[in-house]
Amino acid sequence: MAVPYAWKHSAEVGRATKGKGIVIGQVDTGVADHVMMRGQLAGGWNFIDNNDNPVDPLNYSGNPGHGLSVAAAAAGAESASLNMSGVAPLANVRPMRAVTTVMISAANSETVALGVEGAWKRGCQVISLSLGGVYLGTHPPQLLKAAIETVVNNGMIVIAAAGNHIRGITYPGWDPNCICVAASAVNRKPWEGSCRGAEIAVSAPGHQVWTPWRARPEDPVDKVGAGCGTSYSAAHVAGVAALWLAHHGTDTIYRKYKGKQVAAAFRTLARRTALAPPGWDHTQWGAGVIHAFTLVKDGLPPVSGLAEVESPSPALRLAAALRSEGLDAESTNRIDDDFARRYGPEIDWLLARRATARRSAPASAEPPPQVSESLAQALPAVAALGQEPTMAST
Repeated sequence: MAVPYAWKHSAEVGRATKGKGIVIGQVDTGVADHVMMRGQLAGGWNFIDNNDNPVDPLNYSGNPGHGLSVAAAAAGAESASLNMSGVAPLANVRPMRAVTTVMISAANSETVALGVEGAWKRGCQVISLSLGGVYLGTHPPQLLKAAIETVVNNGMIVIAAAGNHIRGITYPGWDPNCICVAASAVNRKPWEGSCRGAEIAVSAPGHQVWTPWRARPEDPVDKVGAGCGTSYSAAHVAGVAALWLAHHGTDTIYRKYKGKQVAAAFRTLARRTALAPPGWDHTQWGAGVIHAFTLVKDGLPPVSGLAEVESPSPALRLAAALRSEGLDAESTNRIDDDFARRYGPEIDWLLARRATARRSAPASAEPPPQVSESLAQALPAVAALGQEPTMAST
């Protein structure tokens, strides 16, 4: 991502560097103690227990420690002993503890929505969402969708992970108000475990990313480890957004762009300056790998030149999700919006069950979900969704 070059350029031209003065709202599991996050946190909120303690207790089943890892990827302090740094080490992270698992569902989408609005109301300029759930375009979680629209309309940049291992992009990644990020590997090639699709704006490192690694209360506060996932990719892009805002200054940005134009300007620059190696598939992985130095160095785009984002129709989104599960093009080409409206909720549930089974370790003892007779008659190939899915690493 050429992050050190972006730091150097900002310093050389007398601008704020390393994200100084920017606050990233982190809607996640909270942030546990770690040497890389000491002094990096702004006051947050715990929407699970409804108090002002957003510390991740690391004492539950789900994804303990996830919020720490992604927060440090975005804005971890520079550590000489660990030889590590976040993308924007002079920015702050405001933890919004809203989940114990990064899979969004009916059980937690409301607290995630509260976290999004809470980050906006508490003065953040960027929100990082390294979580997601399998939702079709006809049935997103309404409170979360409304919260994202509200904050973006009020000048915030919302970065969302594309998701892992199910190919079809998870929500809120496919929300047109979010900047959706896929994962790349160290050689600037796409990471095979990343979700992909037309909604991707850019890719960013998400394979073997070294970050703080605490999953239990007894884990040491200087422990690090390598992980994979678009969670890290989204956090990296949130850090780059902080570099961009600090470099130009929020006064300048908000004077030039109003409301949702702020996010549109960052998306336009991120896509325009991304580095796409030979053979890069722009239809699946976005414009390329985000390049912080070129993005920060580039001028601010005119309001008239901001890129518009169109969300694919429910039928196209559903067809892409089913193709990623192995259904043939002849079958998926028969899907129209009427089919998506009628059978979308059932297929949404089937895909979510299969995604959960893939991520289970060991494999769940539950039988695979059954496809309804009506759906099987309407699209016979969909009966494959009732078969045991192939396990994939998390």
